[in-house]
Order: sequence, then C-alpha cells, then structure tokens
Amino acid sequence: MPQTPKSDDTTDPIATLQQAQADGMAVMTSLGAAMADNMRKFGTEMTAFVGERFKEDVKTQHALVTCRRLDDLAEIQADFMKTAFDQYSAEAGKMTELGADLFEKATKPLKNA
Repeated sequence: MPQTPKSDDTTDPIATLQQAQADGMAVMTSLGAAMADNMRKFGTEMTAFVGERFKEDVKTQHALVTCRRLDDLAEIQADFMKTAFDQYSAEAGKMTELGADLFEKATKPLKNA
C-alpha cells in the first residue's frame, strides 16, 4: 500500500484539539467559580437590603398608626418616599457594580487566552 506523503505542516491536530479542550475547560471552571462567588455576594447584598427596607417599613407603619395630625401624616409619607427612593437608588448602584465585577471576573480568562 503506498504511503501518502506527509505535508510540511508539523501541527498535530489531536494535540491542537486537546489544547483547545483544556483551554475551554479552564475558562468554564473559572466562570463557574466567578458565578458562584458573585451569586453569594448578590444574595448577601439583597438579604441585607430587604432587611433594611423591612425595618424602614415597620418604622413608617408605626409612625402612621401613632400619627395624630394631618400635617405629620404628609411629612411621614414624604420622608418614607424619600428614604425608599434613596435606598433603592443606592441598591441599584450596588447591584450594577456587582454585575460589572461578575462580568470582569467571567471574561478575564478569555482575555488571557
């Protein structure tokens, strides 16, 4: 049986495939670790935020129940809305930062590859 001539290409396709698979697994492992870490951070942050908001809600409900004047009622409601807006805005900023951090960690192996 005649032998087929070997090309000048010395690249081993199997080795190339194995390297690509190893690189892919490294990226997936890194991505999984980044996702797990950031999901923990997201959960911790959201739990703290909901707890703080719950305290504010209870405080406001108590103030409304014990309120005796209409002027005080309007002030309590205005304070509640301002506090809620400020807290939700700050939390949105924190969540955005956590998302950006996750993206940075998740894409870091791709930048190094």
